[in-house]
Amino acid sequence: RDPKFFICRLSIPAGVLTAEQLETISKLANEYGNGEVHISTRQGIQIPWVPYERLGEIQEKLKENGTPTWGCGPTIRNIIACPGYPECRNANIDTRKLAYKIKDFIDEMELGHNLKGKFKIAIAGCPNSCANVYSNDVGIVGVIRPRVNEEICNGCKVCVAICKEKAITIVNEKAIIDFEKCVYCGDCIRLCPFDAIEPEKEGFNIFLGGKQGRHPSLAKKLVEFADEDTVLSIIEGAVKVFEKEGLADGVRKERFGALVERLGFDEMRSLLCGEEDE
Repeated sequence: RDPKFFICRLSIPAGVLTAEQLETISKLANEYGNGEVHISTRQGIQIPWVPYERLGEIQEKLKENGTPTWGCGPTIRNIIACPGYPECRNANIDTRKLAYKIKDFIDEMELGHNLKGKFKIAIAGCPNSCANVYSNDVGIVGVIRPRVNEEICNGCKVCVAICKEKAITIVNEKAIIDFEKCVYCGDCIRLCPFDAIEPEKEGFNIFLGGKQGRHPSLAKKLVEFADEDTVLSIIEGAVKVFEKEGLADGVRKERFGALVERLGFDEMRSLLCGEEDE
């Protein structure tokens, strides 16, 4: 609110910092701000009360610290992610590695400089969605499709007991998976005591068009079991469509979710994936 001062919002993909980076941020907050830092809702850190005439100095030092200023205004915001593999026992993917790869790709392709509004990306290691992927413009979920090895399965029913979706039944002493119910969480694979349920396919489910705010809506699934290259391609395509088709009227800026609703999800799928994709 005070035009003499600014907030420096830092780039911290997946919200991960080293102890040394934290120490430097603390010193810079004391030297250039009022000694406070703010932990944002997107796993980032902000240094408030930086005088305008000292912005250049602190930006250079933050860049040297590996935490450059990034993600304010109508642009791509800090990429958030749950802890993922190897920290979380439920995780199917290395969320931190993917967050870094997406950030590097955004920088390399110079994406997000001509947006009409902010654009948010979130990554979850499994369908539990601890990173709230379904309320982001692009949400990415690590998934794994199970397959029953009938030669090993003895119908012990452990998988039936642990499946939260009630997608597994025992028929003739063999586990049967109902893929209409399965969400590809991988719990049955990890917890089968005889290793009778194996991974058949792994990848990323990509969701599109979620948003919070005054009128929240959930993202819809765009593709299943995508690879990393497809994830990057979808993000690039979504950002470019937003740059071209997004609307801005004075202070009102259209969110990507509203753009998806306006164009229609099927049309957006066609633009990003091609007519043949489901």
